[in-house]
Amino acid sequence: MRTYYCKENTIIHFLNQNEEDGKWVNELNIGNKYEYYPLNIKENGLMIVKLYTTDYLSWGDEQFFASNRGGMNVFISLSDKKIEHVDMFGIYGDDLLLFEDEEEEQTDIKLSQ
Repeated sequence: MRTYYCKENTIIHFLNQNEEDGKWVNELNIGNKYEYYPLNIKENGLMIVKLYTTDYLSWGDEQFFASNRGGMNVFISLSDKKIEHVDMFGIYGDDLLLFEDEEEEQTDIKLSQ
């Protein structure tokens, strides 16, 4: 399984959008209680999926120039949180670490017909 971690003091850029307000960005500093914070572990229930990485992102009035920071990584959360817009956020690449566990148990999925 791929697990994304952000470093301490990472700024998470929440990419908000709705019909009434258009697009806007909220920022959150993840803090420094821990050295690394896991993003997509089962226990947090956020169900995070990475969508893409880009060197430039324009969102509302904000512009992110990320070519010198490992790109801007855009994620979506598919959790059941009660919000009025798609739950997306961006993190600079130099604030992320990726850990791939090849030992993770594989599960077969059977589709009913």
